[in-house]
Amino acid sequence: MTASKTAKILFDASLDASGSPDLERVRAVMDFARGRGVPLKILKEYLRLMSALAEKNSAKVFHAGDLSADIKKLLEEFARSKNPAAKPEFVRDDSLIGGVRAEIGDMVWENSVKMRLEGLAKPF
Repeated sequence: MTASKTAKILFDASLDASGSPDLERVRAVMDFARGRGVPLKILKEYLRLMSALAEKNSAKVFHAGDLSADIKKLLEEFARSKNPAAKPEFVRDDSLIGGVRAEIGDMVWENSVKMRLEGLAKPF
């Protein structure tokens, strides 16, 4: 069996029924790997798979100024509508001037004053 296939089996064993990493399962996989002397090549591929999943499920919402609880809730719902596994992290970025920028996995949505000003600065 190839290193990629073995890493994929270990990766799949680390996920719960919803496809999210489960801490206890990851620990069990790591204990198994340590006890069996799993080659570094397999562990690197396992790490790559886990990193790709983490990136896919990442969600950062950049905002200018303070957000009310209602707006935060709406932005959380928006992020989860794009990726149900996303757990939004809110980051204040006053350079936006006003509005928000959401980075969910490899997708970006932006509606900010900064973006509009940059658009106006471009020639037609």
